[in-house]
Amino acid sequence: MSIRLRLTLWYTAVLCATLIIFTSALYIFLAQYLSQQVDETISMQAQKVADGIVIQRSIMGSPSRVILPPIDEIAVPASLYIQVVDVNGNIVAKSDNLGTRSLPLPASNQAQGSFYETVQVGSNSIRMYGLPLSLNGQVIGTVQVGESLLQTQITLGRLRLLAIFGIAVSALVAGVIGWLLARTALRPIDRITRTAQSIGQSRNLSQRLEVGDRQDELERLSTTFNDMLDQLESAFATQRRFVADASHELRTPLTAIRGNLEILHIVPNLGKDEREEILSDLSREAERMSRLVADLLTLARADGGVAIRQEKVDLAGVVSEAVREARGLAGGAELSVDIKGEAIVLGDNDRLKQLLLILLDNAIKYGGEGAIEVSLSTADSEATITVRDHGGGISQEDLPHVFERFYRAAKSRSREDGGAGLGLAIAKWIAESHGGRIGVESTTGEGSTFQVTLPLHHDIAPAPTEKIQAKPYTVAGS
Repeated sequence: MSIRLRLTLWYTAVLCATLIIFTSALYIFLAQYLSQQVDETISMQAQKVADGIVIQRSIMGSPSRVILPPIDEIAVPASLYIQVVDVNGNIVAKSDNLGTRSLPLPASNQAQGSFYETVQVGSNSIRMYGLPLSLNGQVIGTVQVGESLLQTQITLGRLRLLAIFGIAVSALVAGVIGWLLARTALRPIDRITRTAQSIGQSRNLSQRLEVGDRQDELERLSTTFNDMLDQLESAFATQRRFVADASHELRTPLTAIRGNLEILHIVPNLGKDEREEILSDLSREAERMSRLVADLLTLARADGGVAIRQEKVDLAGVVSEAVREARGLAGGAELSVDIKGEAIVLGDNDRLKQLLLILLDNAIKYGGEGAIEVSLSTADSEATITVRDHGGGISQEDLPHVFERFYRAAKSRSREDGGAGLGLAIAKWIAESHGGRIGVESTTGEGSTFQVTLPLHHDIAPAPTEKIQAKPYTVAGS
């Protein structure tokens, strides 16, 4: 069942239910009103008859003669019936419109007081009222006034027919109008469906839904859908670029390995030096490819939402350990570390160490022979790690893209040890996975400064700014 049909049925059902409740309440109210009017009429006429009766008494005080008012003149309209009976149940007088019929005689208990009763006279239902006649506190008879309920029944019957017909016609009209309204209201959804089908068939993620100015739910849906398409387009573009870059990066070492293997196959009598050089090249390219595959695996896990291990980590120890391991790679560069304050964070010790090694490796590669300065400080419930080199720096053109995957600055593209451009992307993922952030400032010719900010563990208050450790590390050759 389509949404359009469901909306139409719901709209029609609600309208019909409302009409049924309204007409039922109207019917009950009118029935009670007409019944009340009949009761008031017959009680008033009975009182009128009782007031018009004249009783003549004898010398002894007992009634000798009862003179009735003109009953037929009181019995107007023709549906009003009047009957007077004595205490023994004998009919003293009745209106001519009763003919040979008579109203049911009151029971003995009814004759002692006024009463209402609905009785059947012939084929007619009659609402009857009985009013006792008293003389000196003694009941001597009863005035009975009845009115036919035929007109009331006809009126209520017509109302029932009118209600049934009106509800049926209203349901039909509501169904047609509801269908048209639902079709009009859901027309934008049809456009959304067609556009989505077109995007799926053509795989053209540059298409967008038309967004109007209605400021309604459908406009918000279109806007949300367009935002999703923007993200999908960006994700697919990133994926295509990622695959292309990965293929390119893997092709280079594979080509070198294949070429060297062909040389070994074609020229079996190579000299010892040439063979060792080829084997060295094979080992170097295999190691390069292994690092690339490991980096790709790390990023794939990051995209898959791998959770970072949460444990207390002493950043001071991580920084010191990373600097010690980087000493063997520093060449002629001088590494110095300055740790100010205790810094405990929640995270993965190995990942944080990997982040620092990436930044240190980047500083060693592009920092030249200048000093590399590493510092750790705390402030405002945050720990900040800074890695600064004094190399050639990063151009303003390259600076916004350094954390993108496979992106390498123009100066590093020609270097054999320039890497695949994945290190800083991994560093950014590690920082953000720990609830932190990473940034870079660089001036061409003056060097670059990478800054990692991580939230401190809440059990540890920010430490004072006094210097706890400041020890320079001098690497081989310096």
